[in-house]
Amino acid sequence: MDGVRTHHPLYDKRLPQWDLMYDVLEGTDKVKAEGEKYLPRPSTAHKKFDVYELKQYNSYLTHAIFTDYTAQIKDCLHGMGEVRPVKIEVPSKIREKGILDNIDFQGNTFDQFQSDVLNDVLATGRGGIMIDFPKADPNQSELQAEKDEVRPYMAYYNAKSIINWKYKIVKGVKTLSMVTVEEEVDSSEDIFSHTMTKQWRTMFMNNKNECMYAVYQVSKDPTNGEETETIIDGPRLITVKGKTIDFIPFVMLPFNEPVKPLLYDIAQLNISHYQLTADYINGARLTSRPTLTFTGHAPELDEEGEPVPVYIGTDIVWQLPEPEAKAYVVSFSGEGITHLEQALNRIEGQIITLASHAISQEKKTAENKDALSIHRQGEDAKLATYLRYVSTRLTAAMKILAGFIGCTDEEIQDISIELPYDFSNISFDANAVNSIANIFSQGKLPLRCLYYLLQQGGYLPPDMTYEGFVYLLDLEASSLNPQEVDEAYKMYQRKGVRKELNTGDWYSNQDLYKEKEVVKEDAE
Repeated sequence: MDGVRTHHPLYDKRLPQWDLMYDVLEGTDKVKAEGEKYLPRPSTAHKKFDVYELKQYNSYLTHAIFTDYTAQIKDCLHGMGEVRPVKIEVPSKIREKGILDNIDFQGNTFDQFQSDVLNDVLATGRGGIMIDFPKADPNQSELQAEKDEVRPYMAYYNAKSIINWKYKIVKGVKTLSMVTVEEEVDSSEDIFSHTMTKQWRTMFMNNKNECMYAVYQVSKDPTNGEETETIIDGPRLITVKGKTIDFIPFVMLPFNEPVKPLLYDIAQLNISHYQLTADYINGARLTSRPTLTFTGHAPELDEEGEPVPVYIGTDIVWQLPEPEAKAYVVSFSGEGITHLEQALNRIEGQIITLASHAISQEKKTAENKDALSIHRQGEDAKLATYLRYVSTRLTAAMKILAGFIGCTDEEIQDISIELPYDFSNISFDANAVNSIANIFSQGKLPLRCLYYLLQQGGYLPPDMTYEGFVYLLDLEASSLNPQEVDEAYKMYQRKGVRKELNTGDWYSNQDLYKEKEVVKEDAE
């Protein structure tokens, strides 16, 4: 397909994988609704179902059981990625404007936003964040626009929405030069109906290395059915505070190109397990009920010529007039069902092997402490890699947003979004904590290192930043009473606003003093 609806080759390659992942994660109803796509019909001599075969297949499908292994594993991995609050280090301007409280203009906090992003990326291995502005009156002043909350926000697009993209090398760096996303908007004309219309948003770099933006919709000619792409917005330059930008405000994650979903192999095993379960249940239904069989007996017919039913029960007596007539009860014997049971056990074992250690079976043999640590680190590595890359891309998106609201280069440089990808627990006993405190009191342990050790040991709140740690020390060293300290710190957490302390910022000043000394030595 030409034009704005063109698909990237990698999009078409990964699309079947994404469809499988979304269907499997949706669960039983969706998988069964797809019918033969995931549960092929048993072999038949006919190209199409006859009435009897259709009834048989519907019964086969109805009794099949789909167990949501993939969804359970994804939820477990997502829970590991959310086991501790995300560390967010942003300029005070972002907190003061309340951006973290409504990061996407959908009422979601940044914490909820990143959690939803991670949940979707774990499913498909692909997503993207666009840093966008709501439409504003072009004649509106900057001050009025700020009052009306015309400020940048983040919008997440899943794997199937990002249909096309291009990169180019800029100063030795692979840089996004075009991206197109497909979305649906409600174009209904009254407050009750829902008319969803597809549109395509694209951003691209012009020959002056300026970012441009356009929105397309497709109109259909009623006479011949031909479709025409129509621009409903743009093309126009993207400007921030009256200036053009030389990059596309869109961040791919967790990698630049789509990769095979993290749980794709497990999802395929899940479907195989579903198919084998269907065969097992169908076989059990057919073989578990004995069947009465007659030979050498002509059934009695009623007045209309139909066979008279034969009833089974201890109070029923059969009289077969034919001398050689015999009755048998046919029951199943053999190993056919056993083979299916063994196959199911093998697949379940493979699923466990591919799953995270959090849901895998415990080892029955003993391991020493070092061996166990290496074993767990190896199992965690794949998820940890995802979390590190997602953290990096979330940080990049936040830096773009910070630049759009006027943060300085120094403030942007210090921005950090970090998901908890270190699953190893560092813990200290009382003696170790006392030793750390003594080393610090002797001036042999930097304050930042003390912060790191205490946080990794679980002695500090997981969402406490280093700056928050130092500020709380300053509050404790001031003349404020405990309640005032608590209120001041909560204000800092919510809005990033520091209280002016009458005794000075002792710990902060110590850190600043050391930094100034280093700068002085470098200058000499």
